[in-house]
Amino acid sequence: MVLMNYGLNFLNFFDQKVPFDEFVKRLGKDGLGIIGAAVLLGALVLSLPRLRFFPRDLRFNPHVLTWTAAIVLFFLSYLRLPHEIAYLIPLFPFGFFLMARYLSRGLLVVSIVAIVAAGFVDVTSSNDTTGVSMSTFTSAGVGQGMLLSDRKTLQNQMYFAREVRNLTARNSQIQTPAVIAVGFIYPELTILYKDRLQAGILEKDLDAISQLSDKGQACDPSCSIAPRIEYVWLLDYDTMKEFRDEGKTIYVTPDAERSTYAVYHYRPAYFGAIRLPLSRENPSLGAGSANTNR
Repeated sequence: MVLMNYGLNFLNFFDQKVPFDEFVKRLGKDGLGIIGAAVLLGALVLSLPRLRFFPRDLRFNPHVLTWTAAIVLFFLSYLRLPHEIAYLIPLFPFGFFLMARYLSRGLLVVSIVAIVAAGFVDVTSSNDTTGVSMSTFTSAGVGQGMLLSDRKTLQNQMYFAREVRNLTARNSQIQTPAVIAVGFIYPELTILYKDRLQAGILEKDLDAISQLSDKGQACDPSCSIAPRIEYVWLLDYDTMKEFRDEGKTIYVTPDAERSTYAVYHYRPAYFGAIRLPLSRENPSLGAGSANTNR
């Protein structure tokens, strides 16, 4: 489907730039965890006598060549758009195959246990929300690993999506018909309330990374009957103006305000959009997600 719509131009897709320090941090910390990466590095050093056969195996062993080629392919794909460390998940099985070939059974077991354990307990920093700096190291200590950290973040995003829905669907102060730009929690909102909301798209836009999210629109099944509330991720200026001309009130979350300016280069509040009175500014990104203007 992607090839049918975009051809080989899908290889040229570029969304938002990821700062280099963010890239290093996500790759170095979130891939295996600090503890997992340190133990694996030690195991590789101890396995140097076995690893010296790796170049020869690349030439004569089709399994080793295939595993290595898959790792290189997935890593190069990740370099193209390193927004989420989760994009590297397909790489892991092939990495484990290589570990099983060149590490002794004891070192393999210790390495796997360390990688799994790092998802629960790892070296963390209170400065994890920004790039790498001196405070990243000075504030480091033992804390939740990526698995538990991501679970907590996803729970916060779910609570945020529920607050948006409850506030807009039950608050008599919301002026309907209304369009709510909710920001990046739009997918969570539509999934949480999939039995109450009808999902669609605002417009066909082949330049969007995902039409169901970036250009998504969700409203009650009675969308055609006013007054109603419609939820979207963001609104470009022309679409926002069309809604305003139709007499709809535009509401935004703080995240949607910031992202609208970064992506569409205008500030909704300057054109009458109203910020929702939420109890929190923004939910945080999931663990392993790079901070971008999106």
